[in-house]
Amino acid sequence: AEGRAEGETVALRRLLAQRFGDLPDWVEERLAEASASQLATWSTQILEVTSLAALFEVETGL
Repeated sequence: AEGRAEGETVALRRLLAQRFGDLPDWVEERLAEASASQLATWSTQILEVTSLAALFEVETGL
């Protein structure tokens, strides 16, 4: 399961960088600390948001 989450992190990082450009440190930290379910949620929401902040706000409910 850990290897799968690591693979999902790599894939999501690639998608985020392609969509939003260079990723700030706070995004890298969130990705490193995320559970597999959080990574899956972010992966499905990436097409619906217009910014990195919006993606992570959706997840945290802020």
